[in-house]
Amino acid sequence: MSDETSGLRAYVDELIAATNAGKINWKTVNPSTFVWEPGAPKNARVSLQRVDRTTPTGNVTRREIFYLFQAFDSMEPNTSPVVSVESRKDGELQLRFATLFELIKTGLSQKNLDFLRSILPSNQS
Repeated sequence: MSDETSGLRAYVDELIAATNAGKINWKTVNPSTFVWEPGAPKNARVSLQRVDRTTPTGNVTRREIFYLFQAFDSMEPNTSPVVSVESRKDGELQLRFATLFELIKTGLSQKNLDFLRSILPSNQS
């Protein structure tokens, strides 16, 4: 395993811990993509997308789920990502990204439910 791979795995572990602790404010772009924009002093954009693809191979259709993780430097005029990683070829990253994705999804669902509960009329007068 390269230093880059182990460094990325450690970074994703930190993302998981910070997300679990409520320190990262993820937003939903669409049902399969979440984005985090940390803001100043480092204006960046981090995205995690779940890709669910079916591929026909002969008489069999193969389903493949993997994750696309990207980080952009918002200060750069170039819109290409600074980091772009697909989890297809790394089972350890696949597990970490799946964990992070579900954690984000669950947290955002809870926030949405809390909002809905907050707008219900109170039974108390």
